[in-house]
Amino acid sequence: MLDRRWVWRDFGAAFVILAFLLVVSTANARGLWPQDGSDLKPDPTVRFGALPNGMRYVIKRNANPEGTVSMRMRIEAGSLHEGENERGVAHFLEHMAFNGSENYPEGEMFKALQRMGMQIGSAANASTDYDSTTFTLSLPSVRSEILNNGFKVMREIVGRLTISQEAVDRERGVILSEERARDTPGIRSVLAQIGLLFEGQKYATRSPIGDMAFVRSATSAQLRSFYERHYRPQRALLVVVGDVSLDALEARIATTFADWKTGGAATKADEFGKPLKRGLSALHLSEPGLEEVVSVSWVQPEDNRPDSTVRRREVHQRLVAYTALNRRLSKVARQADPPFIDADMGREVIKGAGIVTSLTVRTKTGEWQRGLAAAEQELRRALVHGSPYLLVSANANTRSNMDVAELMMESVAGNRVPTDPKTELDLYSKSIAGLKAADVTKALKASVSGAGPLVFVASPKAVAGGSAAIKAAYQASLKTKVAPPPKDSIKEFTYREFGPKGTVKERATLPDMGVTQVKFANGVTLNVKSTDYEKDRVTVVVRVQGGYLSLPKTKRGLGWVLPFAFVEGGLGRLTMGDLEQTEPGHFAGINLDLDEDKFQLFGDTVERDVLLQLQVLAAFATDPAYRPDGLKRLQSAIDG
Repeated sequence: MLDRRWVWRDFGAAFVILAFLLVVSTANARGLWPQDGSDLKPDPTVRFGALPNGMRYVIKRNANPEGTVSMRMRIEAGSLHEGENERGVAHFLEHMAFNGSENYPEGEMFKALQRMGMQIGSAANASTDYDSTTFTLSLPSVRSEILNNGFKVMREIVGRLTISQEAVDRERGVILSEERARDTPGIRSVLAQIGLLFEGQKYATRSPIGDMAFVRSATSAQLRSFYERHYRPQRALLVVVGDVSLDALEARIATTFADWKTGGAATKADEFGKPLKRGLSALHLSEPGLEEVVSVSWVQPEDNRPDSTVRRREVHQRLVAYTALNRRLSKVARQADPPFIDADMGREVIKGAGIVTSLTVRTKTGEWQRGLAAAEQELRRALVHGSPYLLVSANANTRSNMDVAELMMESVAGNRVPTDPKTELDLYSKSIAGLKAADVTKALKASVSGAGPLVFVASPKAVAGGSAAIKAAYQASLKTKVAPPPKDSIKEFTYREFGPKGTVKERATLPDMGVTQVKFANGVTLNVKSTDYEKDRVTVVVRVQGGYLSLPKTKRGLGWVLPFAFVEGGLGRLTMGDLEQTEPGHFAGINLDLDEDKFQLFGDTVERDVLLQLQVLAAFATDPAYRPDGLKRLQSAIDG
């Protein structure tokens, strides 16, 4: 039942982002859009188009916040597209985006953005990835002047940069400083793991920050060469979401970008290499300051099949399989003297490299071998004896302009049909209808195949015996027989009654905020607001007096540990493990937050489960158990 995804958001250090959404290669040889050749239909409120010069665009009207627009331009030009002697040019060029163009002399673009009420870094930003460079503008108004200037700035960036040598020389120091700031044990650990996962592929040697030797000597001519080769309308995707009619947006796009032309020959199709065929391999990195983390990974080639109902079903089956396994791992982490702090199974598609499935384990320093064995055996238990599961609920995401723009960019760039929330939920419901344990186990087995297992250990202290010892530890674990897991017992959620029904004392409508306010005789005030942009999602927040000001001054750190420890302590009649097994197929969240003078219990749910969500919050408000489980896990993480 409970949504506990937030628990370790501030404590994780694993390389692989545990993503369940399936994304495939950017290249779409079957058509201009992901829906070409697919049985899936895109969100009908989204409009797709292409200019005669080849630039594609996706637009959607969305009024959250009202009177604003979010723009994203993605250029298929990242570090993977760099030549051997220009490593870092894509990132360097991104830095030049706001440093002078044909119609904005150096320094003037910053001023123009400020006049529009925008700041570099928040409302105007850019990022370089392995496979692309993306520029983002968040326009604070839909006034014609603001829209004109916003589109003009984006047009200047993609096709009219001056890239003077003087500006290049000035920006060089900024990039070198950025590299020094990023040269941390954690980043070095990530790069080492990338080298293991993608050995022999271009991805392993193309960190977007680049080669500092190139950065120190880069010339305007070198940046200009990359710019002209790759910043072409045929490699561009523009996404615009905002409080503007689609016809008006489409006309403005055509007016702004129709004259974008490129000279010279286009670059040839890039070959980034495919995952090597490998068996068990291991790598170890030790540095003071590193958290001890063990990752067991399998790498498969990218899957270039079109997005379809069949593929979505595969995604959903994997989601159920991973959820079932992660709940088992969570139970192990809650044992007395657990072998690891936490462990998680996840999957990520790395465009230009492959698909990575990883079992990631965080352990106390020096206990990597124990944690590796426990997690490996739990995974093998699911593979050998099957993977029983509890249904996982689905809900639509909050849909702000920035959220929608990002979602559509990721979907289209990843050749995934941008379906609407109702379709997403319907597809999921159909996928899990009649789903059997054998289907879930099959999905899990398909994930842990390909190159690997590739075992990576990062730790603050050196592992005696190095990589050979790590491989030996993994092989020793494989020899341990695994028994079938105990059957999950579904406990009843018994927190249904909380005393006599309350009496409404006063009801009022606050039209300026669109809020209905209800005051009860016992002093509780209820505020209800309905929104169009959070369809199929309900957030319930309970605020009571207290917060940081109520905590004893002699208990420093209490405010930091309280949210996790309080919730993880569970309820008087149900542990957190019990709660996660109650109400299969239903969805409720539980979180605790602290403001200066308030405690805030809150959770997200779907419309059908609002009553359940209210009961969960009421249960934690009236019968918290204060078990030490969560506090001990935090202490273990700190001690490790």
